[in-house]
Amino acid sequence: MVQTMIIPAAGYGTRMREIAGTGCKELLPVGGRPAIQYALEEALAAGISNVGIVIREGKEEIRDFILRSDATVNLRKRLDIHFLYQRRMSGECGAILAASDMVSDRPFLVHYPDNIVTGIPGRVTGMLLKEFGEVQGDILALSPVLDTESFASARPMGLRRLRGNLFRLSPDEIPVDFAYGLRTTGVYLATAVFMDACRELVKSGMSVEIKDRDAYCLLAARGCDMHGVDAGQDILDTGSTKGYTNACDFFRSLEY
Repeated sequence: MVQTMIIPAAGYGTRMREIAGTGCKELLPVGGRPAIQYALEEALAAGISNVGIVIREGKEEIRDFILRSDATVNLRKRLDIHFLYQRRMSGECGAILAASDMVSDRPFLVHYPDNIVTGIPGRVTGMLLKEFGEVQGDILALSPVLDTESFASARPMGLRRLRGNLFRLSPDEIPVDFAYGLRTTGVYLATAVFMDACRELVKSGMSVEIKDRDAYCLLAARGCDMHGVDAGQDILDTGSTKGYTNACDFFRSLEY
């Protein structure tokens, strides 16, 4: 049973500096609450009990908000929240690797706080958990492409439909267009082989910015199957200035 969610929040937020300034982009308000709060609420709604939030030195503002804010009282009571430090800034894979002791060799969920799930809380995570029971391997949430300019970091990936809303991913393929009008997101379920791939890439020192996709490409080259599930609802990417603005506009539109 999957009981742990990792929330990587150690990044520098370079793309968001215009809006966040010297503050943490994870605490920028979206729809009336900080972005990172949505990830915690998703974990709670999906029945996840343990959450590891990966930060770095200088981002204690995130820890202080979660531990002291009135808005997170219920989350603190019902979730076992741990704060983990990323000591070596080596990109997304480095953030995941910082949680290796917490997850050990068990499967775990990852939810980047700048990916905000709309619709029913827990539904997307629940779909990942359900499909994991079938495929027993790494599986990513897929979301409709709303505006490709807002998702520059989510390059198209090879997809092949297996059945219904389940796809096989080919992370080493970069098609011209987004197949089926879907993009990968920062919400996924990973296994020990993914953690091992992150460890190998970070140890190799291949780059100072090692992406999740680099780990997926490594696994694909070794014959590991990776899957994606169409979440059937929007997962808003607030990791860029335009994406953040679009997300705020989306939530404002719900008020009318």
